[in-house]
This record gives sequence, structure tokens and C-alpha cells, in this order.
Amino acid sequence: MRRTLVALWFADIAGYSEHAAKDETSALRMVEILQTLSRETVTRYNGRVVKFLGDAVLAEFPSAELAAFSAAELSRQFEEQSARIGDRGQVRVGVHLGDVAVAPDGDLYGDAVNAAARIQQAAAPGQVVVSQDIRRQLRSRRECRFHDLGQQSLKGIGSIELHALNLKKDSTEFSGTTESSGERKQGLRSLAVLPFTDLSAERDQEYFADGVAEEILNALTRLGELHVPARSSSFAFRGTSVDAREIGRRLGVDALLEGSIRKAGKRVRITVQLIDSRQGYHVWSERFDREIDDIFAIQDEIAQRVIQALGLSLTQREEHSLRRRSTTNVEAYEFYLRGRKLFQKWTRQNIALAREMFERATQIDPRFAGAWAGLATAHVHLHGCDNEPHLDRARQASSRALELDPSSAEAHVAAGQGCQWNSATAKRRSSSNAPSSSIRLSSTLVIIMVGRASKAASLRNRFACSNKREASGRRITSLSI
Repeated sequence: MRRTLVALWFADIAGYSEHAAKDETSALRMVEILQTLSRETVTRYNGRVVKFLGDAVLAEFPSAELAAFSAAELSRQFEEQSARIGDRGQVRVGVHLGDVAVAPDGDLYGDAVNAAARIQQAAAPGQVVVSQDIRRQLRSRRECRFHDLGQQSLKGIGSIELHALNLKKDSTEFSGTTESSGERKQGLRSLAVLPFTDLSAERDQEYFADGVAEEILNALTRLGELHVPARSSSFAFRGTSVDAREIGRRLGVDALLEGSIRKAGKRVRITVQLIDSRQGYHVWSERFDREIDDIFAIQDEIAQRVIQALGLSLTQREEHSLRRRSTTNVEAYEFYLRGRKLFQKWTRQNIALAREMFERATQIDPRFAGAWAGLATAHVHLHGCDNEPHLDRARQASSRALELDPSSAEAHVAAGQGCQWNSATAKRRSSSNAPSSSIRLSSTLVIIMVGRASKAASLRNRFACSNKREASGRRITSLSI
């Protein structure tokens, strides 16, 4: 699991068990108030609700200041809102700063989490208690007043110095929140999409998790303001426990998008997190629980939320590009994703199976350009394995793909790979001093990877794979599928 430094707090409703024993309905109303306020307050202070645990909540923040101010705000608002319904209650909040391990589903583990929970238990009703590490970070804030609680022996943690936090009136309206958020967003102009983790019960949905991550990656590459490394670069970190800051350094990016997918029957849960890889802080996270039929809307929504979190603005052309879909048929899409995953295993048997998946996708949705492009590429790579006319079928499939979506870079790659290799073309080319088709194919790859499909099409039209010996299109297929 990835490790990172965060500020976090645990909060619970003081005396909840006794209250629930007397009036369960009233106690449940108080839990609803706590959860609603937590979501609103944590979001306002650029944090993330990690999880709710009955009458308790765990949240994380990119700074000690944001964590402390949000805790004070939560405490104040909870007392006010619970009083309005005749059930005046108070919360206890414990705030701490420390290193945590981040699970694929976004949950947090480690001593820092345990410490925050123990600090919260040491707080009195209506009190926000912070550790010495938090106080040290807030020492220059004049609106913060501390009452020293001395050394406390906490179970499983040991001796720790605690302080009760009091803020001057109205200081919970933290004026630095918007500015701090803007400062963090400023400069986040490069982002890597890491492979999403498959959390399904049978761990058999990696093809689906990869497909969703790649679709989001492809959507973000269409933005002129954003630099997005290729799939082959970012997916190399699959299954590693490298720190977010180190991944960012290696990929040369300012931010990382990671996530997990749990698919069960007709339901899918996708959790995504945007991380500032310069400091290792979370910028934004969200969980989507939807029907599988909503998968396309979820992908669009994630891309839009990332764009908003980065503070980017879209041109009209980019907005149109983000909304473009090759298919809206979920069944065809799943066969297509299975085909891509099989193809990337790069054996003749798996490519043959991938071809079957692509064919099935085109049968379900004959207007699915991506599936036709995948089918064309599979046929190119099966050429010579048997007596089937694979090149003819590759040309037919790629033509259909371009007919359906002339702007598809993937379809242009497929068309280029499906060119007839003939010695006459090779002879004409060799007699001129034009670059070899292998160089042009490499140039096409570079252009496609930065989203310039029109230029890729122009180059494709200038070359046909001159002969089998120049079948360098094989090198780029794993990236185009």
C-alpha cells in the first residue's frame, strides 16, 4: 500500500450509547446530522471523509491547519443543529498528524489513525483535542488558543502531549481555504493515471478496471493544458508500494489519479483519488456507487471532476471531445475491454481470443468504432499464422472503424497496420529518399500519443507497410489497443 503524510481527525457523538438507549430515533437523527455536516465541512476545507463508523467519522486533510479549523467548525455546527431539533448534542474530536498507509479502496491504516482515535477518546464533550505535532504546525496562528492537557498515556500509543484547541469567535470561517486550494491547484498541469485496483470478490475484473482507467486517461489526453504520460509508463507501477511523491518524480508529473473498482452483478463501485505528488497530499476523492449501465456516465463524471479539481478550463472543442463515445452499449463495451486485456498478453493464442472478443463486440454494436479498430489490429497480428485472409479482413475492419469515427486515432493506427505489404510499394519507396515506413510508424505513434489524430492520418496515408520485413507496426499495437 502507498504511504503518505496526512493530517486527520476522528470525531464521535459524546454520550451516544446512553442517548440511544433512551431515545433511539433521536439518536439516529443526531447521526444523520453528524454525517451531513461532516461531508459538507470536510469538503469545504479540502479534505476527504475516509469512512463513517456508526456515530463516528474519520477524515483526512492536506494540512494541519485545515484539519484543525474544520474540526472546530464541525463541533460548533453540530451543537447548533442538534439543538434546533431539540436534541442538543456535542462531539469529541481528536486531531493528529502522521504517516499512514492508503489502501486501494481509500481506507487509511497505521499508528497515526490509531493515535487520532485515542486522542478523540481523551476529549471531553464539545472539545477539540490536538496532538503536539498539530499544535506545532499552528503556533503562528493568532486565532488559535490552546489549553495544555499535559502528557496523556493512551492505550496502544504510549505517552503523548495533548492540547485543547479553542478558536476566537468567527475564526472557523477559515479565510485561507480558497486561497490554499487555488495555490495547490496552480501548477498542477501534468497528471498520471495509475491502474485501478480490482477489488471484486473473485478478483476477475482486472480487464474492466484497466479499461475504465484507460478510458479516463484517453479522455484527459485530449486536453491541451494537461500533460498525461502514456499507459505503458503509468501502468508500470501496478502492484507496487512506491510512495506517491516518488511515482510523481519518476513520471515527471504533478499529480496522480488512482482508484479501485468493485463490480458485483449489475452494480459497480468506483473509488478515485487525486493526489498532489509534489507533497503527497490528497486534492480530491470520491466514491461512485452506480448501476453498471451508468459506467459511461461515471467515466465522464470522473474526468470532469478531475478537470475541476485541477482548476482547468475547457475549450468548446475539448468539451465536445470529452463527450464523444464510441459506444453506449455496456455489453459490447465489456467484450471490447476483454479483447484489449487479452491482446496485451501478446501471445498468438491470446490475440486469437482477443479477435473473438472484438468480433462479439461488433456483432452486439455494429457502430462501435473502437471494436472495429481492435478487430483490424488483431487480424494484422494473426497474418501468417494460418491460411485465413487476415490482411483483407484487417483492411475491411479498419475502413469500417474510420467510416464510423474519422477522428479516432486508434482507428487510424489500425488502418495503417492493415496496409497491404507489397514489394512494388517497397521498391518505389526505396528509390526515393523518403523515410522508411518504420520511421513513419514511429512518428505516427508519437503523434497519436499526444492526441493529434489528424496528423497521424496524414502520415498513414503516405505509407503502406512495404513488406513483411518492415512490419514494425507490431511495435505500436500494444499501445494503440
